[in-house]
Amino acid sequence: GRRGLVRRATDPRDRRVTLVQLTSAGKALIDELRPRHRRLVEQRLSYLSPEELAAFHQAMQHLYDALQTHQDQDNQPIQ
Repeated sequence: GRRGLVRRATDPRDRRVTLVQLTSAGKALIDELRPRHRRLVEQRLSYLSPEELAAFHQAMQHLYDALQTHQDQDNQPIQ
């Protein structure tokens, strides 16, 4: 990428596919931003009642489970 945060490569199994990976600089930026993002999410979730928070958590778990069982074209789990 232009800012050196990602690296692109052609998938050797399918040359039509471009693989994108974080560089060391990209990983460092993620590590730097993670605490700030966590605080922001915690602030927003603090407006929910315990019941709303439980319902939100359950919905997110269902979504996560559905995404884990979805398969890509090579019949591999999408991660």
